[in-house]
Amino acid sequence: ICNTVRKAQEIYAALAEIDENLPLNMLHSRFTRRDRRKKEQAIQRDDPTPQIWVTTSLVEASLDIDYDEIFTELSDLPGLFQRMGRCNRRWRIVPAAPNCFVYLRINAKLLKASEKDSFAFIDKRIHELSRNALLPMIGNDAPLTEATKIALIENNLTADNIRGSYFEKAYFDAMTEAENIVPGAFDIIKNFRMINNVTIIPQDIYEENKEFIDGQLAELANLRKQPFRQAAKKIIDIEQEIMDNTIDVAAYYVFQKHRKLKPQVVCEKEINKFNKFFVYDCDYDSAVGFRYRAAEKNVANDVDDVDCFM
Repeated sequence: ICNTVRKAQEIYAALAEIDENLPLNMLHSRFTRRDRRKKEQAIQRDDPTPQIWVTTSLVEASLDIDYDEIFTELSDLPGLFQRMGRCNRRWRIVPAAPNCFVYLRINAKLLKASEKDSFAFIDKRIHELSRNALLPMIGNDAPLTEATKIALIENNLTADNIRGSYFEKAYFDAMTEAENIVPGAFDIIKNFRMINNVTIIPQDIYEENKEFIDGQLAELANLRKQPFRQAAKKIIDIEQEIMDNTIDVAAYYVFQKHRKLKPQVVCEKEINKFNKFFVYDCDYDSAVGFRYRAAEKNVANDVDDVDCFM
């Protein structure tokens, strides 16, 4: 389990290079909705044959999975324990050796200490406290009990220890905003989700299905001229068929400063007055998902979108 999509794709590529016959699979938030749905079904399938899945924090809370071993990067202690809960959760085996392996050294650019770290998303103080709590456990093969997990959190992630951290500031800023919410204050409410995503369709997928997608968009336009109750179900079904080809990505892939579109945007299509998608020039395949081209490598840190928890 990796902290970013990019790292997951790197690990997947490295494993495939070692042995092209490995039973490798990948799951993260940057697959089309259709491909992601298939992968979520596959990763939860009780398959007796050995499987290797390379994934992200998407699996922390949203999927009911149970695998024999886990290799994971550290984000923070609560996230780590969520990830560990995906390992031997049904106690189908009694491990004779450690079955959870945690990598404590991660990309420092992912650690957020202030607003200036705009593309970071792991609180630096909490990560450091979590890492320091785990260091004494290196070489200790004793089982990690629930009591030990609770003690690790209660003894390390204390109010005193996180005082002055970015997390503390963000928490109290959010509390202040929450106290001032009034009905209809959408500009304030949207701050609590902290999701700034846009919807794209990779250009290759769009070109392959252009006649179908454009035909569906034209049919939607005609259906909206009909009485709503008469056309509602058909409209919803068509919109779902179109959205199955889409991916939600961070807005900085599509927009430059002042909301100017990046050159990778081929065109823009409206689904309804609330939803649209951008046809986007990128690499995509059903094995590894969305990847930006070499010319885009200067796009910050390629952090995971928050929608990976959905």
